[in-house]
Amino acid sequence: VTYNILYDKTHRKSSPDYDNHMDIAFGIYLFGWLSCLGAIMAGCGVAGTVVMTIVEVLLLVLPLVQIMYYLIYKVCVDANGMQDCGIVISNSLDEYVITSLIHEQGAKIDSFGVGENLICSKNSPVFGGVYKMVAAQENGEMVPKIKISDNVEKVTNPGIKNLYRIMDKETGKSLADLMTLEEEVIDPEQDLTIYHAMSKWKNKTIPGGTYEIRNLLVPIFRNGQLVYDLPTLKGIRDYSQREMDTLWEEIKRFTYPQEYYVDLSEKLIDLKLKMLQEYK
Repeated sequence: VTYNILYDKTHRKSSPDYDNHMDIAFGIYLFGWLSCLGAIMAGCGVAGTVVMTIVEVLLLVLPLVQIMYYLIYKVCVDANGMQDCGIVISNSLDEYVITSLIHEQGAKIDSFGVGENLICSKNSPVFGGVYKMVAAQENGEMVPKIKISDNVEKVTNPGIKNLYRIMDKETGKSLADLMTLEEEVIDPEQDLTIYHAMSKWKNKTIPGGTYEIRNLLVPIFRNGQLVYDLPTLKGIRDYSQREMDTLWEEIKRFTYPQEYYVDLSEKLIDLKLKMLQEYK
């Protein structure tokens, strides 16, 4: 009896298909059950009277339990249904399931517990990144080095470098990331031409005065000592959200996203192509 009532009062607001048929069904069920019980107990003398008295007491207590339930329920549930209650789901979630739940099924979920598919990617379980030497000290100077491969993605960018993010002044959006040689200085008031990592003919010129630059390299350790203020978990989350907001929508779209480019400065691409020509 309690289960039926709680199920009815809990699910009616959260399901658009759930109307008043549960009240009718439960009323018929309870009336029939009590009628049968009363008929059976009528022929049992004192024992039957005791049983029916207990049943009647329970039926009087039941509304009180219901009222207590509603008082607790009202704290968590508003007119739209349980918006004050956090809903967390898990179990083999990935980006496709989450996208379907939110955008296709309209699920009202506060947070997702993503485990196995975050730890190990299904379509790319092995990360192919490696560390390669890009410079070596010779006679007190740092000399650029390069790795050459038939696989274009494995050809390294030589020399000690800096990494900048180019931001559009008008929109605050990221235009690209740019790798330069360590000694290069960028003047945001001057036109800036950035180049594809392997093909110099693929380039783009950003007019001076329309962009800002931000150095992405932040020292963590110097001479074995921590020189970085460790952020809180909330600080990391807020920073990540701010950075996501700087990306254009076409880059963040789920299906066929636009590639976000990491380009090279003219000096760096020239050095790279020169070394490739020299050592091929």
